[in-house]
Amino acid sequence: EQNFELPDGTVLTVAQERFRMAEALFEPSIAGLDQMSIHKMVLRVIEQFEDNLMPVQKEFWENLVLCGGTSMLQGLPERMSKEVQALCPDNVTSKVFAEPDRKHLPWVGA
Repeated sequence: EQNFELPDGTVLTVAQERFRMAEALFEPSIAGLDQMSIHKMVLRVIEQFEDNLMPVQKEFWENLVLCGGTSMLQGLPERMSKEVQALCPDNVTSKVFAEPDRKHLPWVGA
């Protein structure tokens, strides 16, 4: 369990919810959603480039940037890295970048 104080002074205690919400990004069915997981969305986007552009696909696999508030979830960069590496081609090592200020990157530009 962890306590969070809201701006109005209300204290919110969360436990299992902290992890279940993040897990739903990788396994949406646990939240009752029939949607694609976040790591499979990455695969789908990269695979849309034709085979003759394989060097471009490799560049994408090696330069994945997490940004936005959701990317600040504890353990998300490590989990994303693990899941993406399992999906990428054998001859490629994926790299997931998670800068400390990534929460604000959508506003300032990544």
